[in-house]
Amino acid sequence: MLNILDLLREMNITPRKVTSDEWASRCPGCGGEDKPGDPSDRFRTWLEGHAGGNAWCRGCEWKGDNIQFCRDFLGMDFKDACEHVGRAADKSVSTPRQVRAPSGPKVYEPVRPGLPSATWLQRAAELVAWAHRKLLANPEQLAYLAGRGISLDGVRRFRLGWNPGEKGQDIYRPRATWGLPEELNDKGAPKKLWIPRGLVIPVYAPGETANPVRIRVRRPKEHLREGDSKYIVLPGSTRHTLVTDPDARAFVIVEAELDAMLVSEEIGHKAGGVALGSLAHKPDAATDELLERALAVLVALDYEPPADVEADPKKAEKLRRVYGWWTERYPRAERWPVPQGKDPGDAYHEGCDIAAWVTAGLPPVLRLEVSPAATDGPCAVGGVVGGCARLDVPAHLTTVAGRLARHMAAHGITLRKPEGGGLLLPVAGEGTAQTAMEEIIFLVPDDLAVWLRDQGRDEVTAEMLGVGRG
Repeated sequence: MLNILDLLREMNITPRKVTSDEWASRCPGCGGEDKPGDPSDRFRTWLEGHAGGNAWCRGCEWKGDNIQFCRDFLGMDFKDACEHVGRAADKSVSTPRQVRAPSGPKVYEPVRPGLPSATWLQRAAELVAWAHRKLLANPEQLAYLAGRGISLDGVRRFRLGWNPGEKGQDIYRPRATWGLPEELNDKGAPKKLWIPRGLVIPVYAPGETANPVRIRVRRPKEHLREGDSKYIVLPGSTRHTLVTDPDARAFVIVEAELDAMLVSEEIGHKAGGVALGSLAHKPDAATDELLERALAVLVALDYEPPADVEADPKKAEKLRRVYGWWTERYPRAERWPVPQGKDPGDAYHEGCDIAAWVTAGLPPVLRLEVSPAATDGPCAVGGVVGGCARLDVPAHLTTVAGRLARHMAAHGITLRKPEGGGLLLPVAGEGTAQTAMEEIIFLVPDDLAVWLRDQGRDEVTAEMLGVGRG
């Protein structure tokens, strides 16, 4: 389980031990520097008596445990906070949310994580190398990964591993052997580092290929009890974001590392996968810089909208808030959910062509690189698609029309005029997911809807708006 000291280090804040069970640092809320004697050396953390730790700031008077820390300083909800620290989602374990004085709009400042200690880096590299050898010798786990679209070459490229444990049990090591500070359990004995059995997923810092800075373990379903977290991040790990292809000019934002790897496997180097680990997480500073320069940022986070978005305003607002942050932060970002299921892994399992789905969201210059221009057929006929003239979209509507067209192409949707006339309505194609139909409401502003109606067409396809299917 991650305690408050681990969470501080993830934020590149270095706690300083001042007594046998008290650490001091700058506050992640009201700021300061990590200097002994500095007035900002005000954030105090204690581990005794609470597995995740308790903390209090002498400046802003914040107080809470590791769950409260994640909620207030990392922007997570309760469930995400529990998963992040590795704690069962039992609401009785968290202290109440603190009421804090309003301090104006919160400005996003991407985290620039530091590196773990040299001892931790060495132990992490040894664990990853050992687990990688175990995975290569495990046909069952290799078959599982292949079923998620990750080939043997992908296993080697991303250095995935399998921890079978020791004698069929999870591994425990003295924390000191990994360069971690001592922690005591409820009986006053030193706690050990827990390394659960499961799929070992390493993350490397930009430009670093030898030593992982973050290790996440995906635990097998059969090892989980009710309320257990499926993913465990080893204490001492940093908050570096996994980016599969930093040199790519487009990126697909997902939650799970395996989904980012799947995207990379399917589309090649034309688009990189970015794995956040949680819906509430944001990219680190290096990834933020990549996304600001990208030609396209396709946001495919695991969020299932309600069956009737307008009938559930609370969920609709969360949907808009989650995706709205991305489109406000990055001018070339757009919402790009998978055609089936809730994430790329589900979609792949259901037969979705992941490469076609990603390609449909890329700008023309990158789509041409992925799929060479056609030499015959509709795409080769200038200004005409399948016998129908391509619509001449006004300049002020080209951006929103392009987003709509790419969504229609990816999900097999057309727009048709109803019998009584009026605005064109979406019509599902074979295999179109219901969620893809519901998302049209986010992509057709009133001025575009009126313009489409006024074109006098009984049907409008993605090709007529300038985007070919596939």
